[in-house]
Amino acid sequence: MVSRHAIDAEAAMAQEHRRAVFPLLVQQGPEGFTAGEIAERVEGPASGLSLHLAHLERVHMLRSWRVRRNGLFAVSAEGWRRLLGFLIDEYCQEHREIC
Repeated sequence: MVSRHAIDAEAAMAQEHRRAVFPLLVQQGPEGFTAGEIAERVEGPASGLSLHLAHLERVHMLRSWRVRRNGLFAVSAEGWRRLLGFLIDEYCQEHREIC
């Protein structure tokens, strides 16, 4: 992961609403949730949530797809692993045992 992508992903994850959504989607796994289901669980409006979901997708932390009329969202395992790998490489170079 290039440093700029990592910075963008970290910044996206620092926002309060996105921080609430991400663990929910990690726990749900690859089957994901619709925007409406996510909104119910984080107790927020689906309309505002779509902007946060789109932002997380732009920085490769989420993926989305359609099933009939429903848009589904799930964590991008590849994006998440790349961010974690970058953070470990960047911050734990000399002391990997800590990470």
